[in-house]
Amino acid sequence: ISCDNNNDSEISKYRKNKIEVKDKLKKVDLIDISSPKNDSVITKKEVKTKKLVEKKEHQIRFEDGISDAKLNGELILLQTELSLEELNKNSDVIQNLVKSSYLSMEFQFPRSIADDFENGISTERISYPKLNFTVEIFKDSYAKKPYQIKNYSVRKEKNGSLIVE
Repeated sequence: ISCDNNNDSEISKYRKNKIEVKDKLKKVDLIDISSPKNDSVITKKEVKTKKLVEKKEHQIRFEDGISDAKLNGELILLQTELSLEELNKNSDVIQNLVKSSYLSMEFQFPRSIADDFENGISTERISYPKLNFTVEIFKDSYAKKPYQIKNYSVRKEKNGSLIVE
């Protein structure tokens, strides 16, 4: 085959065709398909971000106890959890809370004993002071700050009725 001129021409044709095909392939490879056809159009990738979730912690509520300062007019702090809807439905809930707190402190009120030795009678007298309360109302057990603060004073009359002002 190498000595035959006709074959040589066929081989050269084959080589020539092969080179042309390679050149065409190279041209196709050089075309950038990913580039935008219009330079004025800019595409943006959407970036998804995670929303930070605040970890909720239960808050501890407390109630002040009674002391000499509290008996002499210092405010007694009460904290309670009550939604605004419930507070609007039952406006006297906070007053009842203050009354029950006052009554629960009754065993710590000052007492005196009056003795009648001639008749053998001994009577105990309880002095009912006027107590001042400040009530902090929180919307739920996770709330760190109260949404409402109310002040009340409670006293007990001689007839035994509680007066909330």
